[in-house]
Amino acid sequence: MSSFCLHIIDAEFLMISNRAFLTAVFSVFLIIFLWKDEVTLVFSLSFSLLFYFVFSSVVMQGRRLLLLSFSSYFLFLFLIPGYAHYMSGNYPFEWGYYQKNDVFDAALLVFLFLLSASIGYFTVGDSEGGSYVEVEEEVNKPFFYLFSLLVVLMLGSILILGGVDRYLQTRMEAYLYSNLSTIESALFFQGPRVLSFVFVVYVCVSLRTFSKLTVFQLFCFASGSALFIIFNWPAGVPRFYILGYILSFCVIAFDFNNKIYRAIYWICLVVGLLVVLPVLNFFTRDKEFFFEELFVRYLEHGDFDGFQSVINVVVFVKDEGVQYGSQLLSAIFFFVPRTIWSGKSESTGSIAAENAGYLFTHVSAPLPSEFFVDFGWPGVIIFSFVLGKVMAKLDTSRIFKGKGGGIFVAVVFGFSYIIFRGTLVGVIPPCFVAIFTAYVVFKYGFKRVEKYE
Repeated sequence: MSSFCLHIIDAEFLMISNRAFLTAVFSVFLIIFLWKDEVTLVFSLSFSLLFYFVFSSVVMQGRRLLLLSFSSYFLFLFLIPGYAHYMSGNYPFEWGYYQKNDVFDAALLVFLFLLSASIGYFTVGDSEGGSYVEVEEEVNKPFFYLFSLLVVLMLGSILILGGVDRYLQTRMEAYLYSNLSTIESALFFQGPRVLSFVFVVYVCVSLRTFSKLTVFQLFCFASGSALFIIFNWPAGVPRFYILGYILSFCVIAFDFNNKIYRAIYWICLVVGLLVVLPVLNFFTRDKEFFFEELFVRYLEHGDFDGFQSVINVVVFVKDEGVQYGSQLLSAIFFFVPRTIWSGKSESTGSIAAENAGYLFTHVSAPLPSEFFVDFGWPGVIIFSFVLGKVMAKLDTSRIFKGKGGGIFVAVVFGFSYIIFRGTLVGVIPPCFVAIFTAYVVFKYGFKRVEKYE
């Protein structure tokens, strides 16, 4: 037994050593190839860390879902476009000129964020408690009936109050003609969108376990699907929502414990960025579509303005100072109206964009900038380390198994992209509703007997 354990330890150590060696070789290559100045040097170090993340997300044991989402967002949706913007000097939103030291501080901030998160993630071992054995699992029928009835009645009432036409607008029409407050937007748009999504997922998974379908179960499926389509009308919903939905369904449909599926995920991600998102743009915003410009549009599109937003936050902190947690508290207590809390903050992306002179201030603020605006450099290091720990615990935990656990981790995975992109004040309400509802389904939606050996 002891020799077997030593063999496992040696194999794991060899795997880590191989990843570290390949990352070191890749780092040297990047530094030689990319090093033009101090900013590109920091970029190359960040690319090296993300290469280690990407490689680990495929070869490590387990599903590693948050490692997948973290590395894929910050590599393909953040760092590669950000590097291209810096090298070309053309940022998605071209208001103002950035000082070289501000760009360097932003690049260093991102590197420290990635480094601290990697230390937090890779210093967490497997969860304690022995191997997991699933004995039995079935739908908790009383909960299914009560939950389905409440959700259908709630969403149906919101649809009647809001009017179907309101939800069938394009995204631009909704932005131009809507004067809803943050609470009203969460109540009539963000909340119903994600609640209908989690409900449809729960119903679909549950129907597969019923031996005989009843009229009520079919009614739940039909009404839930109709409500989901209306609240998430493709022309009116942000594309990152659609991305989150697709990824969540993929996690439920495919076993990401299989390394082949994780490798396929990376291939599909590249295809999605270069083809699927531009196609979605055609339906929601753009008037024209040119296949020959797909890669250029990927690098130049405003959806990938993350690094520029980080620079804006760095400049904002230099001008206005650290906010000492006001941004984070405003995101956590999003449900408190401004009439009660007069000092409630606007989103980090908005205040930084306004400080930079933007005319359009509805922009992102990725997590590194959220940590920095509230707590400065120490906050970036500490909170990034904690983030890595939390991600690793969720990725390695044996608690979230079975159908209910699968729904929960799928929703967390799908919506993690939205959280990574920010801004927290804007994205916490829908993400909270989705993750909280998925957790309720995990706790009460299925009956299961578990045993640890």
